[in-house]
Amino acid sequence: MCDLNSSIGTRIRQLRRSANMTQNDFGKLVNKDGTTIGRYEKDQLAVPSDVLEIISSHFEVSIDSVSYTHLRAHE
Repeated sequence: MCDLNSSIGTRIRQLRRSANMTQNDFGKLVNKDGTTIGRYEKDQLAVPSDVLEIISSHFEVSIDSVSYTHLRAHE
């Protein structure tokens, strides 16, 4: 399970690493290149909904658990 207090990029990296996948391997899964995966993991690029759906399906987790953003008041 992913830590819901972490960023979406961190959660994607956790899932990828839990499957012992390189960024290039993960990219093939979601039809993106490894550089794009790196940008997702660094939160430099928004993750499209179709990619979230593939991740959710492959790792058998909810889209919400991958894309959840914790909002804290007064930060």
